Amino acid sequence: MTCNQLPHFCNNDVINNRGEKVTLDGKELNEALQYSETAGLPSLVQWWSEDIKRRHNPHYETQTIVTTGSQDAQAKIMECLINPGDTVLVECPTYPGSLAILKPLGANIVGVEMDSEGIIPNSLEAAILRCKSEGKPPKLLCTIPTGQNPSGVTCSLERRKEVYRIICEHDMLLVEDDPYFFLHFENSPPQSYLSLDSQERVIRCDSMSKLLSSGLRLGFATGPKDIMSVVNMSQQASSLHTCGLAQAVMMSLANHWGPKGFDDHVQRVQSMYKHRRDLMMDLCRQELQGKADWHTPDAGMFLWLDLAASGISDSQALIQDKAREKKVLLVPGGVFMPDGRSSSCVRASFSTVSPQDAKEAIQRFSSLLLDS
Repeated sequence: MTCNQLPHFCNNDVINNRGEKVTLDGKELNEALQYSETAGLPSLVQWWSEDIKRRHNPHYETQTIVTTGSQDAQAKIMECLINPGDTVLVECPTYPGSLAILKPLGANIVGVEMDSEGIIPNSLEAAILRCKSEGKPPKLLCTIPTGQNPSGVTCSLERRKEVYRIICEHDMLLVEDDPYFFLHFENSPPQSYLSLDSQERVIRCDSMSKLLSSGLRLGFATGPKDIMSVVNMSQQASSLHTCGLAQAVMMSLANHWGPKGFDDHVQRVQSMYKHRRDLMMDLCRQELQGKADWHTPDAGMFLWLDLAASGISDSQALIQDKAREKKVLLVPGGVFMPDGRSSSCVRASFSTVSPQDAKEAIQRFSSLLLDS
C-alpha cells in the first residue's frame, strides 16, 4: 500500500449520556491519528495550562505534559528523578501502584504515618531525620492529598502548609498525585501543593479518568520547566506521546463545554459520587456500628474500614478466604503498607456499585464479621 492509499477518516461522533454530541471533523481526526508533539496536542496543552492557572495560580511559570493517565505521569517522573538507593517518602497507607513504580527503580521506600487530617507533620519530620541519620536523606515525598487512596483522607490546608514547610527545610521535592482533586463533595478542596509552592519543588499529576472515562487513559503532569523538560524527553524516548485520539476527544469536549461547562460537568460528577458516598455511609451506620471504625471521606471514592473492633488484627485471611466465599470484594489493608506490615483495615470502593449491590455487600460483610 503506498502512502496515498492509506485510509483517511471523514469524521467521528462522540455522544454522552445527556445527548451532547461532539464531532471530530476529518482534519481533526486525521491529525489525531498521526504522530504529534511529545508534550501533547498544542491546543490541549494550552487548555490545561490555562485551567492550572485558573485553579492553582502557580507562583512561577510551569510546563504541562499530557500523559497516559496520572499513573503514567507519576511513573515517568519517578523514572527521571529516582536512582537506585534513593529514599522516597510515601504515605502509610498508600496506593499500591506507587509502590509498584518505585520498587523496580530500587528506591528505599519509607512510610509516613497519617491521621484523619492527612500526613502527620511530626511523623514526616521524624522519618526525614531518621533517614538522614542512616545516610539516606530523602529525595522526595509522594502524596495523594485529596480523597487519598486507600484512606479517603483529604489533607487539611494547615497540614499542607506544614508539610510544604518541612519539604523546603530539608531541600526535597514533592510529587502531588491528585487524581481525586475534582471529586470533592462538601466544599472547594484546600489549596493544592502546587499553589503553595514558591520554590519550584512540586510536580503535580492530574487525571481525567474519574471525570470522563478511565479507558481514555488521559492525565497531565505539571511542574517546574527544568524538571518537566526531562520528563518530556523520557516520554519521547518511550511512548512518543499519549494517544492522539483520546487527546482530540478531550479537546473537543473542552471546546464544546468551555470553562463554565467543564465546571458544570465536574459538579455533576461530584454530585453522583457524593450520593454513592452518602448511601455507603448510611449502610455502614446501619450494619457495621460496633464492628468497624471509619471516618467519612469528603472526597474520592474509597472507604477505609478498621476492623480492630471485631478482634481482627490482620485482614488478609478474612478478605482472601471468607469474604471471597461470600462474594464480597474488598482489599486487605496490608497491600497498602509500604513496609509490608499487616493491617486490621480493609478498603471498600463506592465508585461504581449500585444501591442494591451496596446494601447486599455491606450486609454480607456485617454477617461475616459476626462469624469471625
